[in-house]
Amino acid sequence: MSDSSHTTSVYILGTEYQVSCPPQQTKALEEAALYLDSQMERISDTSQLKEREEIAVMAALNISHELLQANGSPEVDLSDPLKRINAKLDAVLKRSRHLEAQVIN
Repeated sequence: MSDSSHTTSVYILGTEYQVSCPPQQTKALEEAALYLDSQMERISDTSQLKEREEIAVMAALNISHELLQANGSPEVDLSDPLKRINAKLDAVLKRSRHLEAQVIN
């Protein structure tokens, strides 16, 4: 381990994890672990999910959503997949017309 980091213990759903981080980031790491623990506890208590991995994934999705909302991420344009499909169809039709023109000439 380098001189610039040390190991900190955090608890998530009752399990201890040893995490290496720079000393000046210990408080932020502990706060992040507390937040994650509270999110996972809430999901565990209010849902049918009981497997740690499923609870962790749901917590990660919730926290990711919160982060994106806080950063003002643009709303997803649901028409975007349709635009991509239309563009592909247009490209195929253009190539088809080009090939037809070559055959006729």
